[in-house]
Amino acid sequence: MTTLGIPSWPHCGHGAPPGGAGCRGRSVEPYTACLAHLSDDDRSAYLAGLQPGAHLDHRGTLFTEELLSELLASLKDPSTDRPCLGDARFDEAKIGGSAWFEGAEIGVGASFRRGRFVGTAAVGPLVCTGTLDLSEAVFESAVTIEAATAVLHCRRTRWASTGALRLRHAAVDLSDAVLEYPVSMSAHSRPFALLSREMAEPGLTDPRVRALSLRGGDAAHPAMYAFEKTSTRRCGPLPARPPMREDFSFSQMSTAGQ
Repeated sequence: MTTLGIPSWPHCGHGAPPGGAGCRGRSVEPYTACLAHLSDDDRSAYLAGLQPGAHLDHRGTLFTEELLSELLASLKDPSTDRPCLGDARFDEAKIGGSAWFEGAEIGVGASFRRGRFVGTAAVGPLVCTGTLDLSEAVFESAVTIEAATAVLHCRRTRWASTGALRLRHAAVDLSDAVLEYPVSMSAHSRPFALLSREMAEPGLTDPRVRALSLRGGDAAHPAMYAFEKTSTRRCGPLPARPPMREDFSFSQMSTAGQ
């Protein structure tokens, strides 16, 4: 991930050297510190003031698994016992821990542009009725991403370990993605479920998972694409830069060479 200068948003600045930016975490209003560097009392006050469906802006923040769990717990909808977010901005956040956003319902969109996922084994399952943006993010460890979303952006995203994308409804843009290890992508045939309860997918009606673009991708290992159905058919490995046209569907891919 490219080293960046002073962020454009009001930022924490914790530990800043002379002339440096310090912590890039977005200041939590009305405080000057980010969520990671708030005092315990101020963090508790902020979390207590959140309601399900709240918009979040925690760009540049350093998240441990414990900190994210506290944040999502404060956003739980009592009718579903699942965290409910509005518009969520986590651009440039550094995210550690083993599991992220399990059961989350995102009503607008979520952005993790230029984020860094460290030690993260699972993202989701989650439902995002808008765009889930992972562009320029870096996944340093093996990760499984389970998401029902209208659009998934992985432009210039880098996988530094193995990955699996298990998707529903999504139009996927993998332009200029960097795959240092094998990454698989599959269409999940049924809604994701937690504790035997399927997750609702309001507004997500297109049954297809489709790749909008793989142009410019750099793959040291080929990606594999499949349907996750009773009788799964896989296509062969793709070349590092396969020729793609707009709105190329997985149904077309799955029959290639058969």
